[in-house]
Amino acid sequence: MVLNTINNMNETWFSNQLAWLMDPKGSHGLGSEFIKEFLQSEENRVLDKSIILDNFQVIREFYLDIEGRRNRRHIDIVMLDFEQDVIVVIENKLYGENSKNQLSDNFFIEKMFPDMKIHYIYLSLEGNINLKQEIDENRQSRVSELYIQKNWSKDFKSILENRDYDNYYVFKLLVNIKKALAVSNSIIEKEFKDLFIKVLNYLEKKHSIKKRNWGVNENRSSIVRISNKKNNKNSITFNFDKTSVTVSFEKIKYVVPFEMDKKQQELMLVNIAIRAFSKMKKISLEVNANDIYKNLNKIGEN
Repeated sequence: MVLNTINNMNETWFSNQLAWLMDPKGSHGLGSEFIKEFLQSEENRVLDKSIILDNFQVIREFYLDIEGRRNRRHIDIVMLDFEQDVIVVIENKLYGENSKNQLSDNFFIEKMFPDMKIHYIYLSLEGNINLKQEIDENRQSRVSELYIQKNWSKDFKSILENRDYDNYYVFKLLVNIKKALAVSNSIIEKEFKDLFIKVLNYLEKKHSIKKRNWGVNENRSSIVRISNKKNNKNSITFNFDKTSVTVSFEKIKYVVPFEMDKKQQELMLVNIAIRAFSKMKKISLEVNANDIYKNLNKIGEN
């Protein structure tokens, strides 16, 4: 399934690969070559070329101590060089959106290291910062001023494409990144609707007196409508955007993020299908979503 690609290679996976390549002492054998191109290239330069890159330490999920906050905040990747008093903060948002004040909250690292020069990078699919989650103009202004925007295709994939590497894992990483970045909404739509229809038809067969097949009734732009072929009133709408799909039926809406773990995502879709079927058929179902999920392949065969 394509979902294996897009969900196993989620933001966590991408952050892990980036952190590996940003470590000058990593097993990739590239030393600081990748870091140099990523941080010191002429376009979107983060660090001055006078900065030595060989001794940076790389920390994943850096714990951020925010005074008075109950909820914990972590930075995706932090690079530190205490000899040169330099820190690089990298926030990776490949498929998801920023949480409330996430980017400006990262500035609290300045209180932890007041004497160090800190640089901020926002790495995303398209390289555009979403400022809407910053609650006031002061936060928005500082985020806009301090964060350097980079994107996965131009500022990451292209570096690997333009070099020859002996390390098999670096080559395999490039192949996998190309696969993940190439996954389109149309492919994701097919995966989602096929899974949903499979569950609905299974429920129809097991729990409905008049057995009718479910299928795609309407497909335009980012909207997919699934309905009972003999009763268009029973319809479920899928509305896709760049980061999630919203499933709607009878004024009820559920949002399924693309960045969610594959198993969680599919199990959530099974649960939504059960609720939609029960609501539209006006029946109470005593079914276990986990059992249906475990037998999805068998369901397609029956």
